Amino acid sequence: MFKKGKGFTLIELLAVIVIIAIIFTITFPVLKNIISNARYGAFESSKKGIERTAQLYYTLNMDEVILKNGVGHVEIGTLKEEGLLDTKIINALDNLEIGDDVKVLIYKQGEVVKYSLQMYNDGFFEWYRTKMINAVKKDENNLPDNVGEIKTVELSMLMDSELVSELRLPIDLGSRCEGFVKVEKVNENEYDYEAYVDCLTEASSFVSHYVSYGGKYLDEFLDVKETSDGGYIAVGKSNSETITKYGIGNNGNYDAIIVK
Repeated sequence: MFKKGKGFTLIELLAVIVIIAIIFTITFPVLKNIISNARYGAFESSKKGIERTAQLYYTLNMDEVILKNGVGHVEIGTLKEEGLLDTKIINALDNLEIGDDVKVLIYKQGEVVKYSLQMYNDGFFEWYRTKMINAVKKDENNLPDNVGEIKTVELSMLMDSELVSELRLPIDLGSRCEGFVKVEKVNENEYDYEAYVDCLTEASSFVSHYVSYGGKYLDEFLDVKETSDGGYIAVGKSNSETITKYGIGNNGNYDAIIVK
C-alpha cells in the first residue's frame, strides 16, 4: 500500500510564491542589465563596422564627398549601392532595419577625419545616455574642484574626451567658442549638468547659449545644421525650458549650441 503524500498547505504555497517573487525581484534587474549589455555590445560592434565602411567609401571617393566647413556625410543607401554594406542591416537596439536615409557624419577634428553614425530613435538615445553617464562618472575625479560639490571642466576638454566622442561636435570649439560644463552629483545614479557657451559669429558679435539639464538626461545631439552666418550648430535634446536663438523648439525639449 502506498502512503498518500501530504500536499502543500495554503500558507506553504504562499510562502513559496513569496520566495519566488523575492528571487525574481533580485535577479530581474541583473538579467535585464545582462540583456541590455549584450544588445549594446552588438550595436556598438555594428556601429563601428558601418563607420569603418564609411571611412573606406570616403577614401575611395574623396573627390566626390565635399566636407563643407569640415563637415559632410554619406547615407547608408549609398554604401549599399557601392556594395560596401549588406542589403539589410538590423539595429540590435530594437531589431529593426536601419533605413537607407540614415547618415554617417564625416567631419574633421583638426586634421583628423572622423566618422559617426547618426541615429535618433529611442533605443539609440537610451544607449547613448548610458554611455554618457558612465563616461562622466569615470571622469568625475579628474574634474577640477570648484565651489562646494560642483566641479567645472572646460567644455572643449570634456568634448575632446574619447569617452564622450559621441557628442558629434564636428569642429574644435577652442578657436571659436568659450564655455564650460558644471557637474553636480545629486545621488549615486543622477547628476545635474549646466552648459554655457559664448561663440563669436561671422558678424563679430557674441551669441550666448545657456542650457541646464539634470538627472539622467544628458546632452543628446540630434543633428548638425548650418547657420545663416556660415557657422554650424549641434541641435540637441535636453529637459531645459530654454529654446535658444538658433535652436528648434518642441515644447522646450530641444536646444542648440553653436559649434563653429
